[in-house]
Amino acid sequence: MSAHIDPCSISQYLTGICHNLQYLFPDIHQVRLSPLVSHTLARCRKHFSVPVTHKSPLTPEHLCHIAQGISSMMHGELLFTTLLFCGFFGLHRLGKLVWPDHIASHSWRKVICQSSVQCTSTTFSYVLPTQKTDRFFEGNTVLIAH
Repeated sequence: MSAHIDPCSISQYLTGICHNLQYLFPDIHQVRLSPLVSHTLARCRKHFSVPVTHKSPLTPEHLCHIAQGISSMMHGELLFTTLLFCGFFGLHRLGKLVWPDHIASHSWRKVICQSSVQCTSTTFSYVLPTQKTDRFFEGNTVLIAH
């Protein structure tokens, strides 16, 4: 009966059903936690779950292909390429390198300042702003070498 429902969400459906039927069946939560129900749900997740599909990873060859087209790029494309290279070689999540869409997440304390960027002939570096795990609020300097 649960073939049309994602097996991972069946447990949440049952919790909602138990909550709504609690006044009719006071011991419904104990029945929900019984070994028969738990084993049936585990078997359902194992038998009907959909395998996880991942996107193919970004490789250095992809970056070389992008770098070859830099001479004809406009400002926005050049900015995107810079963010892509910083994210790849600095091991950052790209979402952390840009201004978030969600208004509640806007914070100037999390923005990488342009004034912290330093370039030499073989390296470039920038300072990541402080975060809640940074006890001394100094930030972290990211150095990317040629």
